Amino acid sequence: MVDRIPIFCTAEIPEEILSSFIACTEDAISENHWPESKPVDYVVFMTTLDPGTRVADNAFAPMGAFASPFLGWTLEQLRDWFRVHCDPKSGDYSRYTFIVLDDQSVKDETCLLVDHHDSTVISSLRADFYAPLPEALGIEYRGAWMEEGILGSFMRSGIVMTKENMKLAMNGGLYIERGEVKLDQAWKDFRNW
Repeated sequence: MVDRIPIFCTAEIPEEILSSFIACTEDAISENHWPESKPVDYVVFMTTLDPGTRVADNAFAPMGAFASPFLGWTLEQLRDWFRVHCDPKSGDYSRYTFIVLDDQSVKDETCLLVDHHDSTVISSLRADFYAPLPEALGIEYRGAWMEEGILGSFMRSGIVMTKENMKLAMNGGLYIERGEVKLDQAWKDFRNW
Protein backbone atom coordinates (compact mmCIF):
# COMPACT_ATOMS: atom_id res chain seq x y z
CA MET A 1 0.00 0.00 0.00
CA VAL A 2 1.20 3.51 -0.78
CA ASP A 3 1.23 6.34 1.71
CA ARG A 4 -2.32 7.63 1.82
CA ILE A 5 -3.38 11.17 1.08
CA PRO A 6 -5.29 12.68 4.04
CA ILE A 7 -8.62 14.34 3.30
CA PHE A 8 -9.78 17.09 5.62
CA CYS A 9 -13.36 18.41 5.65
CA THR A 10 -13.47 22.05 6.74
CA ALA A 11 -17.22 22.33 6.14
CA GLU A 12 -20.27 20.13 6.61
CA ILE A 13 -20.10 17.82 3.58
CA PRO A 14 -23.31 15.98 2.66
CA GLU A 15 -23.20 12.23 2.22
CA GLU A 16 -23.87 12.45 -1.53
CA ILE A 17 -20.85 14.76 -2.02
CA LEU A 18 -18.61 12.37 -0.06
CA SER A 19 -19.87 9.48 -2.18
CA SER A 20 -19.26 11.47 -5.37
CA PHE A 21 -15.68 12.19 -4.28
CA ILE A 22 -15.08 8.47 -3.64
CA ALA A 23 -16.66 7.50 -6.98
CA CYS A 24 -14.38 9.95 -8.82
CA THR A 25 -11.39 8.58 -6.91
CA GLU A 26 -12.39 5.07 -8.01
CA ASP A 27 -12.56 6.30 -11.62
CA ALA A 28 -9.11 7.88 -11.33
CA ILE A 29 -7.69 4.62 -9.96
CA SER A 30 -9.29 2.60 -12.75
CA GLU A 31 -8.28 4.97 -15.55
CA ASN A 32 -4.69 5.14 -14.30
CA HIS A 33 -4.48 1.33 -14.44
CA TRP A 34 -3.71 0.69 -10.80
CA PRO A 35 -4.87 -2.94 -10.65
CA GLU A 36 -6.41 -4.46 -7.55
CA SER A 37 -6.65 -1.02 -5.92
CA LYS A 38 -9.48 0.80 -4.22
CA PRO A 39 -9.77 4.28 -2.69
CA VAL A 40 -8.84 3.10 0.80
CA ASP A 41 -5.39 2.28 -0.59
CA TYR A 42 -4.79 5.92 -1.54
CA VAL A 43 -6.90 8.25 0.61
CA VAL A 44 -8.03 8.50 4.21
CA PHE A 45 -10.67 10.84 5.62
CA MET A 46 -9.42 12.47 8.79
CA THR A 47 -12.40 11.99 11.09
CA THR A 48 -10.97 12.64 14.54
CA LEU A 49 -8.30 14.69 16.30
CA ASP A 50 -7.16 11.64 18.27
CA PRO A 51 -3.87 10.51 16.73
CA GLY A 52 -4.43 6.96 17.97
CA THR A 53 -7.72 6.43 16.15
CA ARG A 54 -7.62 8.64 13.08
CA VAL A 55 -6.46 6.00 10.58
CA ALA A 56 -9.35 3.88 9.44
CA ASP A 57 -10.29 2.12 6.27
CA ASN A 58 -13.07 4.59 5.77
CA ALA A 59 -12.97 5.52 2.10
CA PHE A 60 -15.79 3.51 0.59
CA ALA A 61 -18.75 4.62 -1.50
CA PRO A 62 -21.32 5.29 -0.37
CA MET A 63 -19.73 6.89 2.64
CA GLY A 64 -21.81 8.04 5.56
CA ALA A 65 -21.70 11.59 6.84
CA PHE A 66 -19.53 12.29 9.85
CA ALA A 67 -18.84 15.23 12.14
CA SER A 68 -15.49 16.59 11.02
CA PRO A 69 -13.32 18.00 13.82
CA PHE A 70 -11.72 20.36 11.29
CA LEU A 71 -14.74 22.57 10.57
CA GLY A 72 -13.64 26.12 9.81
CA TRP A 73 -9.92 25.34 9.91
CA THR A 74 -7.55 27.26 7.63
CA LEU A 75 -4.95 25.62 5.40
CA GLU A 76 -2.27 26.80 7.82
CA GLN A 77 -4.02 25.15 10.76
CA LEU A 78 -4.45 21.92 8.80
CA ARG A 79 -0.78 21.94 7.76
CA ASP A 80 0.36 22.52 11.32
CA TRP A 81 -1.86 19.73 12.68
CA PHE A 82 -0.74 17.42 9.87
CA ARG A 83 2.95 18.02 10.61
CA VAL A 84 2.49 17.24 14.30
CA HIS A 85 0.16 14.24 14.04
CA CYS A 86 0.78 12.57 10.66
CA ASP A 87 4.25 11.09 10.62
CA PRO A 88 5.12 10.26 6.98
CA LYS A 89 7.78 7.85 8.25
CA SER A 90 4.99 5.63 9.57
CA GLY A 91 4.05 4.70 6.02
CA ASP A 92 0.44 5.70 6.64
CA TYR A 93 0.48 9.22 5.24
CA SER A 94 1.78 11.27 2.38
CA ARG A 95 4.73 13.56 3.04
CA TYR A 96 3.74 16.72 1.21
CA THR A 97 0.10 16.70 0.17
CA PHE A 98 -3.43 16.60 1.47
CA ILE A 99 -6.90 17.27 0.03
CA VAL A 100 -9.52 19.62 1.49
CA LEU A 101 -13.26 19.40 1.02
CA ASP A 102 -14.75 22.80 1.87
CA ASP A 103 -17.84 24.97 1.34
CA GLN A 104 -16.99 25.28 -2.36
CA SER A 105 -16.94 21.46 -2.62
CA VAL A 106 -20.62 21.37 -1.76
CA LYS A 107 -21.45 23.98 -4.43
CA ASP A 108 -19.52 22.61 -7.40
CA GLU A 109 -17.87 19.28 -6.49
CA THR A 110 -14.36 20.69 -6.44
CA CYS A 111 -11.71 20.38 -3.76
CA LEU A 112 -8.35 21.84 -2.87
CA LEU A 113 -5.14 19.95 -3.56
CA VAL A 114 -2.62 21.25 -1.03
CA ASP A 115 1.18 20.98 -1.14
CA HIS A 116 3.16 21.92 1.99
CA HIS A 117 6.75 21.05 1.08
CA ASP A 118 8.00 24.15 2.80
CA SER A 119 7.11 24.89 6.41
CA THR A 120 6.36 28.52 5.55
CA VAL A 121 4.63 28.15 2.17
CA ILE A 122 1.38 26.40 1.36
CA SER A 123 0.45 25.93 -2.27
CA SER A 124 -3.05 24.95 -3.31
CA LEU A 125 -5.16 24.69 -6.38
CA ARG A 126 -8.83 23.98 -6.98
CA ALA A 127 -9.61 20.74 -8.80
CA ASP A 128 -12.58 18.61 -9.68
CA PHE A 129 -12.97 15.40 -7.69
CA TYR A 130 -11.21 13.29 -10.35
CA ALA A 131 -7.96 15.22 -10.72
CA PRO A 132 -6.31 15.50 -7.28
CA LEU A 133 -5.38 11.88 -6.53
CA PRO A 134 -3.11 11.23 -9.54
CA GLU A 135 -1.50 14.65 -9.12
CA ALA A 136 -1.00 14.28 -5.35
CA LEU A 137 0.64 10.90 -5.91
CA GLY A 138 2.84 12.47 -8.57
CA ILE A 139 3.99 15.16 -6.14
CA GLU A 140 4.71 12.50 -3.52
CA TYR A 141 6.66 10.16 -5.78
CA ARG A 142 8.60 12.80 -7.70
CA GLY A 143 9.14 15.04 -4.69
CA ALA A 144 8.21 17.89 -7.02
CA TRP A 145 6.70 21.17 -5.90
CA MET A 146 3.20 22.08 -7.00
CA GLU A 147 4.46 25.34 -8.50
CA GLU A 148 6.40 23.40 -11.13
CA GLY A 149 5.10 22.36 -14.54
CA ILE A 150 1.45 22.13 -15.45
CA LEU A 151 0.25 22.26 -11.84
CA GLY A 152 2.04 25.59 -11.47
CA SER A 153 0.24 26.85 -14.57
CA PHE A 154 -3.11 25.90 -13.03
CA MET A 155 -2.14 27.67 -9.79
CA ARG A 156 -1.05 30.84 -11.55
CA SER A 157 -4.05 30.96 -13.89
CA GLY A 158 -6.72 30.24 -11.27
CA ILE A 159 -8.37 27.79 -13.68
CA VAL A 160 -9.97 24.78 -12.00
CA MET A 161 -7.98 21.64 -12.75
CA THR A 162 -10.41 19.16 -14.27
CA LYS A 163 -9.80 15.90 -16.06
CA GLU A 164 -10.61 17.58 -19.40
CA ASN A 165 -8.51 20.69 -18.69
CA MET A 166 -5.58 18.52 -17.66
CA LYS A 167 -5.71 16.62 -20.98
CA LEU A 168 -5.80 19.88 -22.95
CA ALA A 169 -2.91 21.32 -20.93
CA MET A 170 -0.76 18.21 -21.28
CA ASN A 171 -1.41 17.99 -25.04
CA GLY A 172 -0.70 21.64 -25.78
CA GLY A 173 -4.34 22.32 -26.64
CA LEU A 174 -4.64 19.43 -29.11
CA TYR A 175 -7.73 17.23 -29.02
CA ILE A 176 -9.58 14.90 -31.37
CA GLU A 177 -13.08 15.63 -32.59
CA ARG A 178 -14.81 13.25 -35.02
CA GLY A 179 -11.48 11.69 -35.98
CA GLU A 180 -9.82 15.03 -36.71
CA VAL A 181 -7.05 16.64 -34.66
CA LYS A 182 -8.02 20.13 -33.54
CA LEU A 183 -6.25 22.87 -31.61
CA ASP A 184 -7.81 24.85 -28.78
CA GLN A 185 -5.89 28.14 -29.00
CA ALA A 186 -6.64 29.07 -25.39
CA TRP A 187 -4.75 25.98 -24.20
CA LYS A 188 -1.91 26.04 -26.75
CA ASP A 189 0.61 27.79 -24.51
CA PHE A 190 -0.91 26.92 -21.14
CA ARG A 191 2.35 25.32 -19.90
CA ASN A 192 4.00 28.73 -20.13
CA TRP A 193 1.43 30.57 -18.00
